Amino acid sequence: MPQIKHYLLHYLLFLTLGFSTPIRASSVYQTIVDTLVKQSNLSPITGQELNTLDGIDNALNIDYTIPLQSATYVDRTQPTIQEIQSVIDHTTAAILIPIYGILLSENPVAPTITGTPKTVTNVYNTYQFLPKAHDANNDTLTYSIQNKPSWAEFNSTTGLLQGIPSTTDEGNHPNIIISVTDGQKSVSLDAFAIKVGVALDIAHMYGKATQGTDSSYQYYAPASNTIDNNDSTNNHTSGGADGTNWLQIELPSPTKVFKIVLQNRSHSSRLTDAKIYLLDAPYTGTIDESKLIKTLTATNNEQIINIEQGMSGTYLLVKGEVRSQDDRHIHLKKLEVYGTVPKEPVIITTNQAITIDKWHNKVEPIFYVHAIDCQDDTLSYTLSGAVPFVINNKGEIRVNHTLDDASYTFNIIISDGINDVNQSLTVSIVENAIVNKIYRTNDNQPALSGLLPNIYNDGDRLSVDINGINYEVFSDGNAHWVLADDTITPALETGEYNLTLNVNESSIVYENYFEVYGERLQSTQHTVGMSSISDVPVTVNTSLFTPLVKDERVRGTDIRLYVENGVTKLENKSYRTLASLLAKYEDESNNTIFVKLNFSEHIKPYTDNNLSTFLHDTKMSIVNTANLFNGEFSFGGADCYTPTNENTKYCTPTTVNDTIYSDTAVQDDEYSEQQLYSIALSTYNHYFNSIDGLSAMKAWVYKENYKGMDFSSTYQGIDSYIGDEDKNAYLYRHFYNFTMPEHHVNMRSMRYKYAAQGMASVTSVLPLLGYKTSSGWASLWEGTIDLDGSSDYEYILHEIGHAYSYSHSSGMTYGWPHAFRKVIATLYNVKESPVFHVPKYVFSKKRKANNQIQFSLHKTTDALENEVTFEILSSAPLVHNDFVIQKSVDDKENQLTLSSDETLITRLFLRLYANDSQEVMSDILTPAHMTQTELVEDHESNKSYHVISHNHWNKTSQVMGTNLQPNEATEVCSAWFGHNASIAYETDAEKINSDFRTMIDNANWLNSKKLLGRIDAWWKYYAYDYSDDGYTKSWLTYNEPITDDTLGILCVKPKE
Repeated sequence: MPQIKHYLLHYLLFLTLGFSTPIRASSVYQTIVDTLVKQSNLSPITGQELNTLDGIDNALNIDYTIPLQSATYVDRTQPTIQEIQSVIDHTTAAILIPIYGILLSENPVAPTITGTPKTVTNVYNTYQFLPKAHDANNDTLTYSIQNKPSWAEFNSTTGLLQGIPSTTDEGNHPNIIISVTDGQKSVSLDAFAIKVGVALDIAHMYGKATQGTDSSYQYYAPASNTIDNNDSTNNHTSGGADGTNWLQIELPSPTKVFKIVLQNRSHSSRLTDAKIYLLDAPYTGTIDESKLIKTLTATNNEQIINIEQGMSGTYLLVKGEVRSQDDRHIHLKKLEVYGTVPKEPVIITTNQAITIDKWHNKVEPIFYVHAIDCQDDTLSYTLSGAVPFVINNKGEIRVNHTLDDASYTFNIIISDGINDVNQSLTVSIVENAIVNKIYRTNDNQPALSGLLPNIYNDGDRLSVDINGINYEVFSDGNAHWVLADDTITPALETGEYNLTLNVNESSIVYENYFEVYGERLQSTQHTVGMSSISDVPVTVNTSLFTPLVKDERVRGTDIRLYVENGVTKLENKSYRTLASLLAKYEDESNNTIFVKLNFSEHIKPYTDNNLSTFLHDTKMSIVNTANLFNGEFSFGGADCYTPTNENTKYCTPTTVNDTIYSDTAVQDDEYSEQQLYSIALSTYNHYFNSIDGLSAMKAWVYKENYKGMDFSSTYQGIDSYIGDEDKNAYLYRHFYNFTMPEHHVNMRSMRYKYAAQGMASVTSVLPLLGYKTSSGWASLWEGTIDLDGSSDYEYILHEIGHAYSYSHSSGMTYGWPHAFRKVIATLYNVKESPVFHVPKYVFSKKRKANNQIQFSLHKTTDALENEVTFEILSSAPLVHNDFVIQKSVDDKENQLTLSSDETLITRLFLRLYANDSQEVMSDILTPAHMTQTELVEDHESNKSYHVISHNHWNKTSQVMGTNLQPNEATEVCSAWFGHNASIAYETDAEKINSDFRTMIDNANWLNSKKLLGRIDAWWKYYAYDYSDDGYTKSWLTYNEPITDDTLGILCVKPKE
């Protein structure tokens, strides 16, 4: 046959008589084709095959030239023409290409090889590299390797190089060359090296940490802290009396573990008899002891566990001893795992069945295949079978056709280029449209949109039905239908709404498609002509520290300016340090004038100060500008006493003489408990009344950075609590509730006078910092009150949160304090009370008419802006257009008017600031500010009496979530008139009847004169009817619903 192929060529050339020019192989090949087609009556070879061979011919540039006259065969050892013709006679079209290959073998083609090998791996990690080779002649290929690492294997058939280096293989493995040959020619990749680095902590890289104790445990710290590669954090389980003292790390399945490193946080005895296992299934309470790795040592030192041959499993379990003393906490600062993870892609997604509706759009993914590759190879995804779905290179599956069947089952193939894994998926189809997420808006004429269903084709007719009215909608050309803003008429009430989408003759009903609801925060910007208020320099002559007495109640705004015996005095009973204050007085024309008092030295907390006299000081009063987080606090607890051991003194100090040291080494740095608590409270009061308070919380809610602080992985982040709630709603609701200045907290502490730590008691007999509840004390446990910038701010805010009725699972006590401590430690100097200044932009308010309030805005001399931001933060959602802040026709240049269509039935926070602000002015607007409620002021008793109508009572109860019954009335009074308001007593009701009867008779704004009051006991309530000349009263059960729809509430409060 080798001789025949040469002469076959010459014979074919003879068949081309008439050609005197050079003949290319493609022409020769065409002659073979023509000859064989004629002789065997076969169909001609396709043009595609010819083009392919022409391409090979051109690439090789083979040129066969033989003149006619020289084509005489004289070598009698050569085959005869008849012999060559015989070969052609027995040749069919099926071997045309092999014949051409024989012709080309006169100049054989070398194979090709491609691929980019990885040059870095790590101890215990699986290394894999698979080159790709191609041979034009389809010859069998064989691979070879030079300088193969000793820890690797090489497959000469596939070219796969793979292996797992051990600790002895660390270092560089150079000059590796992979070649391929077809038996005649060979080619090679460029030489490369593989660097083997140290083993990586696969628990940190891929682990998922869980533990038996949840966040309701008082000292809980999350399991994830043990694998966060940060030794300053730790987990914290219970003590194990209930068996929940276990920690588990889920690893990629399966993992072969060779080494474990762990370290206890504190109290080494907690690890006594603790054991570590490697399980194949999650821990459920029972353990296969054959999976035991080691019993741990009771030490706080680092423990290293080496497993020479390795051990396979998926769940690494640390289990503490169970005993009644409840002192075997799993409290680790780190847990590291080193081993071999799977070489195949690892599928994280566990769900294998989903349900969608038959209308599902073609844009949103219906399923996401979450897979990882521990070798960082790029993954590809494909679907098996003919299904109406597609998958992209991110693992997202989408609909790409109409859905006609009841269900579809298919495989998803995930490949890293070498290894494949499969996951089965069943998609069930339902008729009713599914609304995955309700659209919420505070606009009652909202713009609406949605994704077009899979039945839609360009040009189809579109419309929607809302609340029984049909509206035309249009396609935006980007797979959405759109209903323009303000198209819906009339405006919608608050509530949830169905929507029907019509596509030609098909109608798709989406139940609860959207909700009209109110935001808790409305922010508006205004350009206002504000004149600057005057600066008044005030000299502080003397200052006397007047510590609080035990259980004396104070607020951050307990500041009083007065003149006594010709001496101007400033009493600062608050816990704040003041550089300046806002004051006001009335001039001869009864105009309110604001001034800024700048003190010659800072006014310290709990001081009485004598000031130099200044103009109008006799008629000035202080205006509070920081009303958020202005709760009422007192400092108290058990009296000091000396037990048998005289070196220890148990007490709650209330003066500077009772100094408590955090450590005997720093006794020169002396602070009383009261001073330290005051610094913390003052810091938080300043923080919440600055631009940072709400902004930093928003960053925490949305896991963003704030002034360089990353909240993306903050301890007990927002996702632990928010559930189905909208993040903005969560943010404003909790910020409002927590900063509402209506609470009283008694700061209590029991402390070792000369000890480094606080008492660990959590009993009602020896309570620590916190709030007394029916179930015990919320307490600061083993925390030094030295405000060193570490965790004390967090602890104090945590306990105050309990006093505000937050629980451990509420989203505040384990979330905010930790995040806010980062902000506090960054923005404030610890152990120093922040200095308060008058905000650069301030306002006053007055009722203009029912449902209208007018604000007068002013700025200080150092303010630079004319555009200000005015915010309304509500305890209840506000619907768009409920409130409008704008300039009215009768407003002066520096005035704005807030108007409402209906009577305000809840309290509003007001915040004013501009771009150059740090401190904001905050105030509270109650319903009483916007509607007439006052019956009379009693100057003799220094009280004012107010009435809440039944209609307002009912609406306020709905907003507050309270019941319409007598024992809820005081809370409604507080909501309307402030924290010091309450329901009136019988003596008040009788005084109104006897002394102010004319006032109530002339109160034409009252639609009913039947009012609720009570007598001396909280459970004794009367309905007082002033309709006749006298008044009658009828008994009401304290917790029975109110059935009289005319009964209002008689409220009383101290006169302002």
